[in-house]
Amino acid sequence: MGVNRRLGTYTNFANLLDTAAMAVPCGEADGGPFGIMFVVPALRDHVALDLAARVTGDKPGPLLAGDTVDLLVVGAHLRGQPLNCDLEDVGARFVADVTTSDAYRMVALATVTPKPGLVRRGTGLGAPIAGELWKVSPAGLGRFLARLPAPMGLGPVELADGSWVTGFCCSSEAAEAGTDITHLGGWRAYLTSAPVP
Repeated sequence: MGVNRRLGTYTNFANLLDTAAMAVPCGEADGGPFGIMFVVPALRDHVALDLAARVTGDKPGPLLAGDTVDLLVVGAHLRGQPLNCDLEDVGARFVADVTTSDAYRMVALATVTPKPGLVRRGTGLGAPIAGELWKVSPAGLGRFLARLPAPMGLGPVELADGSWVTGFCCSSEAAEAGTDITHLGGWRAYLTSAPVP
């Protein structure tokens, strides 16, 4: 108990403050071993792992499959787009570029931050829509959903490979008022063809 208490002098606070901490060896200093510690907010364990990998020169490890949800984004939350920071705020990590099945149509919505709406019409009644697959913790997804403004929502979306993931959708009322951009195949293609202010 005494040894554990001494070793935990600088780490026990992580539990008390609802954070996560990871120590990484960094060689020697003053004739003895030296290390640094990364302290990250709750549910951001993989941020600490990524930072540790940079210091040690290792490749970042994959997210743990058992504690994550696959999330499809197709518009303003894509990498490089204005709302991508919302994903980073909940600890989401990019997995791969993907496309939906041909059951979806995409419309440009009249929202303050320009964004698209994805609407399922049925197999063969739409087109494959380009997007990105991200992984996020269940708690992070809950916080993300709670902050989504109308007319946006989350629901099941079918990918081109036949799998189903959680993804963006919008209300039917907003979709009817939007401009159909399905033929362009994705939000980035739309921005390139018709830049949005």
